[in-house]
Amino acid sequence: MRSYNQFKLVETDRSQAFYVEQSALPDVTFNFGESYAGYLSGGNGSQMFFWYFPTTNPAGKNDTVIWTNGGPGCSSLGGLMQENGPILWRPGQASPAANPWSWHKLANVVWVDYPIGTGYSHGSITAQDDSDLAQQFLAFWDSFTTTFEMYDHRLFISSESYGGVHVPYISAAMIAQGDSTRFNVQGGLMYSPVMPFVKELGLDLATIPTFARYWQPVLNIPSEGRVNMEEMSVACGLDLYFREHLAFPPPAQPWESINRSCPIFEEFFSNAINANNCLNVYHVPDICPVQFNVLGDPALPSPEGFVPWPSRPDVRQALHATLQNATSWHICQPHVFDTVNGTAHYNTSDHAARMRMLIEHTNNVIIASGTADAAVFPNGTAIAIQHLTWNGAQGFREHFGEAFVVPKHKRGGDVTTWAGGGEVGFFRKERGLMYMQLLAGHQLPQYAPTAAFRHLEYLLGRVEGVGDAGNWSIDVGR
Repeated sequence: MRSYNQFKLVETDRSQAFYVEQSALPDVTFNFGESYAGYLSGGNGSQMFFWYFPTTNPAGKNDTVIWTNGGPGCSSLGGLMQENGPILWRPGQASPAANPWSWHKLANVVWVDYPIGTGYSHGSITAQDDSDLAQQFLAFWDSFTTTFEMYDHRLFISSESYGGVHVPYISAAMIAQGDSTRFNVQGGLMYSPVMPFVKELGLDLATIPTFARYWQPVLNIPSEGRVNMEEMSVACGLDLYFREHLAFPPPAQPWESINRSCPIFEEFFSNAINANNCLNVYHVPDICPVQFNVLGDPALPSPEGFVPWPSRPDVRQALHATLQNATSWHICQPHVFDTVNGTAHYNTSDHAARMRMLIEHTNNVIIASGTADAAVFPNGTAIAIQHLTWNGAQGFREHFGEAFVVPKHKRGGDVTTWAGGGEVGFFRKERGLMYMQLLAGHQLPQYAPTAAFRHLEYLLGRVEGVGDAGNWSIDVGR
């Protein structure tokens, strides 16, 4: 059987069973191209779900992007269907639509429900820590490359949120294999990532007063709450810590930690929620009413009788995801670790070492934060980078003040592909790591799809820089 994608290898007998018949997928009435979905082994009898979209872009025939969502325990269908995949069904949309900024227009993309226990993926939950999870992924990827004969591809590992742990751990495990045929890691991309030492040093607390002041016109926190937060900031030394540590170059280690008993976190969210009952921590400008989400909402209760679209038997049948109880799919699962409280045995120094390994191996890593994100405060990420050491130095030597420029796109009368552009954020790149901030929420590709598309173009080497408009590497309107 030959693939419908002229740039792909001839399909093997093993891969035929995974082909997704477009006519079998309910509600999707447009052509979303060739894709494959189903289960492959994650080791120890477990089954990991994937949905794979080969690219039709000849420049990307040997480039493969792996995407997992964060959580840990959040399904990659959230990314595929509401951020960077070819089928777009965001909150408030009545029906799915084609995504002109789908990443598979640039490279082969595999969305994976990772780790075991996430989304459709199932099996015994045995992992104690993130190293164990990475071994699950290696087992899955070994099965995947064999099934699709995907050898000698450049791999780019991407994720968001807890993906700040997933990406370096998966990448480091692959790099350690020393096998460029199957595990040729060439870059990493992380949005709103969990970073080393943020919780341990209280870096997130240090950024809350600045965040609250910046977003006050939207948050509308009453004066009493603002006064309380300002007093706490002084008492806990938050603004002082912020100024001293978000510095370029950064202060040398070791750093003192902020006392996590400082109640600024509780004070901020209590005031913000009182002012806006529908506060969306992932995108603070949102207001009531909450928009209906066909996938369900990870932070809010669902309406009575609600069945998420991926739980429907006809959807599961079309995606070859029929090995579980048909009612068990959730956008996020609470426990993916076999520990007493269901969370990982986490070592922040180990996390930092793997982050460093990824950067130094590839010299091609992008970290980006949305400035409207109150789940992972953007400047908390920025300070964490100033604490990180890679390629012989600590942090950035200069401030991330260069303009991040996205080209505009307006092709004929097809308004679905129109996109504004210009200076949409600020960035800095030093020693193989690029960091940027721009106006977006926690799930950055959802709120800034063209910016995320530009990130991937740069990561893949399709454009030389991100500081001038230039042109897109492809015409997304075609």
